[in-house]
Amino acid sequence: MTKMTFFFLFVISMIFLFACFGRVLAPISDSPYYKYILQTLMAFFVFLVPALVFAFLYHNHGETTFGYLSQNKRPSLLLVVLGVSVSLLAIPLINGLSSLNKMVWPEDAERVAKNIAMLTEGDSSFLFIRLLVVAVIPAVTEEMFFRGFLQNCLSKQVGAVRAICISALVFSLAHDDLSGVLPRFLLGCFLGYLLARSGSLWLPIIVHFFNNAVIVTCYFYFFDSEIGDCFIGQWGSDSVLVALISAVAVAGCVYLIQKYSNRTSQSEPV
Repeated sequence: MTKMTFFFLFVISMIFLFACFGRVLAPISDSPYYKYILQTLMAFFVFLVPALVFAFLYHNHGETTFGYLSQNKRPSLLLVVLGVSVSLLAIPLINGLSSLNKMVWPEDAERVAKNIAMLTEGDSSFLFIRLLVVAVIPAVTEEMFFRGFLQNCLSKQVGAVRAICISALVFSLAHDDLSGVLPRFLLGCFLGYLLARSGSLWLPIIVHFFNNAVIVTCYFYFFDSEIGDCFIGQWGSDSVLVALISAVAVAGCVYLIQKYSNRTSQSEPV
């Protein structure tokens, strides 16, 4: 049995185990904590454990498991600032693309209602739980799987650009929501680009966390029940001009990231 075959069988077994936990926890499905427990278990069994197992199997001699996942190098502060800036400046662009996406694949009203409830219900104690479950845990586990494992593995086979695109597509489809597949794909491409330019998985982890944390916080404090949304979900969705300005700002930041990473790579000793 090849390592790849073993890995996919292992992933399937983790998904099956996660499904079993879902059945076991069914009696407490009415609990407000049920969805948070279930999402944490999914992050652990479907993303984190397979990524660690694969890295352990495939890491090279003299390389650690976390080194294979690109977690041994710290990103520069400037790249962190630029990456976080892109996640903010891209909001109108993402919302505009999301509106186009929904013209092809309309969103599921029931699914949207559940997601909004998860982001808005409860008191301030739930905000901490949401930040942990919706921002911290997905940022770490999903980046370890999709960028640390999948992108790094594919880049050795098909090259960096194709690896970024394929891992971003899998990342987008894995969320099982076609109404947001395009903006999520672009987010995945940007996170993969950050890994490729910095060589550090911590950079996409930080940006992924910041992106989710902003959404969680804004929906908790600024959700408008009259329109059934938050300003952050509407900004740029109905204005082509705002979306274009957002795109230009994002392109400027990406240029700076490219320029800085090229300069630092040339200055590093060979």
